[in-house]
Amino acid sequence: MKYHLTHIIPAPALHIFNGYKEIIETVQWGLAEHGHEVTYAINVLMPDAVNIVFGAQMLEVPILEGLPRNTVVYFLEPIAGLRPEQIRDSVRYCAENFSIWDYSEFNLATWKALNPQGRFRHVPIGYAPILTRIEKSEPQDIDVLFYGGPGGMRLQVFADLCQSLVKAVFVHGLYGASRDGLIARSKLVLNINQYPDTHVFEIARVSYLLANRKAVISDFSASSKIEAAIAGALKFVPVDAMVGECLKLLADDAARTALEEAGIEIIRRRDIREI
Repeated sequence: MKYHLTHIIPAPALHIFNGYKEIIETVQWGLAEHGHEVTYAINVLMPDAVNIVFGAQMLEVPILEGLPRNTVVYFLEPIAGLRPEQIRDSVRYCAENFSIWDYSEFNLATWKALNPQGRFRHVPIGYAPILTRIEKSEPQDIDVLFYGGPGGMRLQVFADLCQSLVKAVFVHGLYGASRDGLIARSKLVLNINQYPDTHVFEIARVSYLLANRKAVISDFSASSKIEAAIAGALKFVPVDAMVGECLKLLADDAARTALEEAGIEIIRRRDIREI
């Protein structure tokens, strides 16, 4: 078959949607490995292919109405537990009109509530060998890295790290080689959820790190929704214990290396070809 992967980046200022790129690369590689013809473009659809759209929630309903009926929406955002009035019109339209691939099993109940007869499938984020491409810097001169938006508890944890005198970097808006260079230089990378209404673990953010043997510490609470298969790939701790856990792992090279190896071993089990 012929597939076209459409990457929606609605405006240059909305650079956060560049964060989908490694997931799209994984899907492209997996489909090609099965012998399909696969193309990719930003904000462009192909009329003679099955279009798989990443970021469809950012399109206005009149634009969605013009998409082919065989369009597939690969949804990469947490909506578990949200009330209907909290969900944007574009997402509701997608639920009524397109096949949905969702990265999280925890989102499926919300989709079914939007449309009990809908076409919803859990398509977990997988692994492709092309993702393992960041060489570890020697020496690693960054103790702790966080990249992403400054919402929720993220800046507070960063401030606490700085008070603990670790070499910490917080960066927003860098992707590709610029971000990868920082990852290579970092001993630890943090993941802190900024969606308190859903608490779905952000595998979309973390999978690329695991594929590159990074030791990742993620926040955890009683309401966190984490796939059982991924639980051992990184260190989960309550947000108020993250700084202490960082200090502990920074002082223990063997434990940090063991966490790196556990992460890549577990993510490799999620072969995108099988998915």
